[in-house]
Amino acid sequence: NYSIEEIVDICIEVWNKEEARTSLIGFLRDLGTINIEKAKELYTILNKGDSPLRIISYLLIGNYNAGDFQALDFALNLRSIDLTESLFVLARINYMSEDDISEVFNVIEPLNFTCKDIADEQAYLLLHLIKNTKTPNEILQKCYTLLANFITNGTLEIVDSIFHTITYQLDNYESEKYNLLHKYLSKTQNFNIIKTFFFNFKDPQYLFDLIKYSFSAIPTFRFPVEIFRDGISHAWRESKEKTESLILDLFNQHPAFSILAVKIILSASYGIYEIDLLKLDKKESQINAIRSFCRSPINFDKLVLLLLPLRNSRFKDVVLFLQESLSSLVFHSYHETIYESILNVMSESITDKEFIKPIKEALDNYNKLRQLKESIKDIDPIENESDLMQLYYRLEREEQAKMMSKINKGGEGSLMHLFKNTIIVRGNSWKIGDREVSPLGKIESKMLVDGSSYLNPDLYESNL
Repeated sequence: NYSIEEIVDICIEVWNKEEARTSLIGFLRDLGTINIEKAKELYTILNKGDSPLRIISYLLIGNYNAGDFQALDFALNLRSIDLTESLFVLARINYMSEDDISEVFNVIEPLNFTCKDIADEQAYLLLHLIKNTKTPNEILQKCYTLLANFITNGTLEIVDSIFHTITYQLDNYESEKYNLLHKYLSKTQNFNIIKTFFFNFKDPQYLFDLIKYSFSAIPTFRFPVEIFRDGISHAWRESKEKTESLILDLFNQHPAFSILAVKIILSASYGIYEIDLLKLDKKESQINAIRSFCRSPINFDKLVLLLLPLRNSRFKDVVLFLQESLSSLVFHSYHETIYESILNVMSESITDKEFIKPIKEALDNYNKLRQLKESIKDIDPIENESDLMQLYYRLEREEQAKMMSKINKGGEGSLMHLFKNTIIVRGNSWKIGDREVSPLGKIESKMLVDGSSYLNPDLYESNL
């Protein structure tokens, strides 16, 4: 019921209210579908006045999508007035023919490697063409080439901005997207991008390819798998069977990659990734798994539960190797702790009873040796090294006193000021100032560590 002039005035008035722009944008993009003639007339009036270009841009996008293909010519002509605004429109039109796509692609170059606003819109347009199902393959490949040129030649600010868009906008082109990641990492060395890069991937093979490539440079337990943790978690949720298969495949390769498999298994935010080692169909692969699990310096209590199904392996050598490995760890490293974990899994079957016999024997031998050592006062550290122990405790108390002194000098603005004014009441309650007394909560964390690491730390470290 409004005249076209009144609509123009309303559009400008609403545009000047940022909180109302969203509804105006929807109106401009839908008007062509509702009434294409009125939308064309509105464009003519807006184009003659001094209305904001972004209003015209949204109107052109909606008009083209509603079938007014002349809107594309108007968008192209905008380049002589405002290149960024022209690219904004071109990057958001749903192209309906190869001819239109070819015409638009031909005006993208030259790429701008210095102006972020122009570069962002050029890159967004390239991604928009890639995602259009009508884009010819030849143009598709050229789009990837231009994106790679941006990463190679753009400023770091432009490269970071464009790659952020690639990360979240480019779906279902995982191979090409992964290749662009390598170019980005070579250019920026910004490896933190890996934490979120794989969130939209459906196939975990690309993540694992990068993990293996990175591990080759640091093929030890010191490899920082944490940077891949979120990607692995996403892969496990998105494609559990494929991810499990890729983890298991690491045991089929060079034994060093078995270490990587263990790192991945332990990288879960909660618990571990539960894989089935019986799916390994080679004897050597199962033995690699046992060897790498048993070399893990931490959390063996979690890993042993994945190992125990191998007691049912069809390879007798694997069962024997598992028995020997677990017996060795019970004797030298974990003693009752791991033995109890193993015993809890055992059934009453004859096979399980035979399997645990050498492991129980190893525990008995350890206890006998411990009793023997405890009976010899000459090697009792409490008897012979009490002076060193007292020195250690005295130095520890001094360090704690220094730390508390620094805290107390921190003043009102220090992070620990809250704790300085916290009163512990009778050892099981606490209060702040005059507030009501509250019971202490229980917080604990534990990690099982290989006891062998304390006997000769340097040798243990070199053997990892």
